[in-house]
Amino acid sequence: IGANYRWNKYLETQVGYMYDKTPVPDSTLSPELPDASRNLLTCGATVKLDQFKIGLGYQATLFDQADSTKNIVGAPKGKYDTFANVILFTVSYEQ
Repeated sequence: IGANYRWNKYLETQVGYMYDKTPVPDSTLSPELPDASRNLLTCGATVKLDQFKIGLGYQATLFDQADSTKNIVGAPKGKYDTFANVILFTVSYEQ
């Protein structure tokens, strides 16, 4: 889910949220792929200056705790906590 808001002809802001459920079952979870369900929060802004657009965005990915103590594949067992940050910068030109 997301939303854009145009403040004026020069500035636009964006926010968003996404939930992504992991396809990896606990029985095959291992350190090679410590996947978990996650919540993604995003925000950004775009500024238009004449024919240029400059954008800056941020995404925080908050993973649920992954627990491989029940895996049946013989992999090392453990618990994984993960957090990811993504920063995006764009420049575009329109004729």
